[in-house]
Amino acid sequence: MDAGWTLRASVTPPRTCGSSRRGRRSTRSRSAGLRTAGCASVRSPLRPAPAPVEPVVIEPDDRGRFTLSANDAELHGEQIRVQTREMRPNIGFWDRADEWPWWKIRVVTAGAWRVSLEVATAHEGAGLSIEIADQTLSAAVPATGGWDSYRSVPAGVARLSTTGEHTVVVRPASLPPWKAVSLRAVRLTPVD
Repeated sequence: MDAGWTLRASVTPPRTCGSSRRGRRSTRSRSAGLRTAGCASVRSPLRPAPAPVEPVVIEPDDRGRFTLSANDAELHGEQIRVQTREMRPNIGFWDRADEWPWWKIRVVTAGAWRVSLEVATAHEGAGLSIEIADQTLSAAVPATGGWDSYRSVPAGVARLSTTGEHTVVVRPASLPPWKAVSLRAVRLTPVD
């Protein structure tokens, strides 16, 4: 009976370099059909399952403001992604209306926040909707002169009557045709 190795999700054989079972220098895996020889490393076709990553929970700064940056966003979709332009990250490749970014924030004091978005687009007439708790705000995004020309666009005032974690979702406001935008940040500033 052949006592060959069974490859696991590792990149090296389970034995130390130079050792082999029953004096063999080369062994075939029954399950994967891969061959190891002496000290050679083997890449396994098996990969460990990715560990679930908890979303970042954004805390307010010392003045009660939230800055929801592109790097902290959770992205829903296949094409949308964080890219860097002019040495600053932004949410780009947002060409599909069924994709969106979202963030978690921790509200420590109930109140009202003025919401604005830092956006760039080459398209006239783009729009975004911002969902916070049970409210939906809208922002009209004018053409900013190109994908590197960012402008702050107001979206209205969100009132949060409860403390704790809330989700902020930014989606296309006009379906179809979706007019793509790049999103650098969402800002929530307390209303005095």
